[in-house]
Amino acid sequence: MSSSFFLDRSLGDFRVPQGLRKAGWTVVTMRERYGKLPAQSLADVDWIADAAAQEEIMLTADKSIAKRPREVGVVVRAQARVVALKDGRVTAQQQVDLFLAHASALMALEDRKGPFVLTLSTRGLTTLDLRV
Repeated sequence: MSSSFFLDRSLGDFRVPQGLRKAGWTVVTMRERYGKLPAQSLADVDWIADAAAQEEIMLTADKSIAKRPREVGVVVRAQARVVALKDGRVTAQQQVDLFLAHASALMALEDRKGPFVLTLSTRGLTTLDLRV
C-alpha cells in the first residue's frame, strides 16, 4: 500500500485517522501538518495546494470544494486529487467503514492523474464536474 492520504479537518483529528492507520493506511491530518490552531483557520486553497504538491490524495467531508470557484481553481492548477464523502454527516466510525469498504478503489487513485474531485458513497466513487 503506497498511497498517501491527506485528511481535511472535516474528518477530525483522531478517530478517522486512527481507524485508517489501524488498517495500514498512510495518512496525515491537517493538525499534524500545520498544528492545532493554524489548521483550524487554514484556507482550503492552501491545504489543497500543499497536499497536491506532496502528491497526496485528499480526503474530506466537504464536497462543496467542487463548487467554489477559488477551490476549483486550485484543484485544477495543482492537479489535485480530492475524494469527498457524499454525506459528511455520518459518524467517524461510519466514515472509516466507508473508506475501508472502498479501499481498493481509493488505493487505485494513486495511479490516476488529477485534477479531480470525486464523491464517495456506499455505491462507490462518482466524478464531480469542476466547472463553475
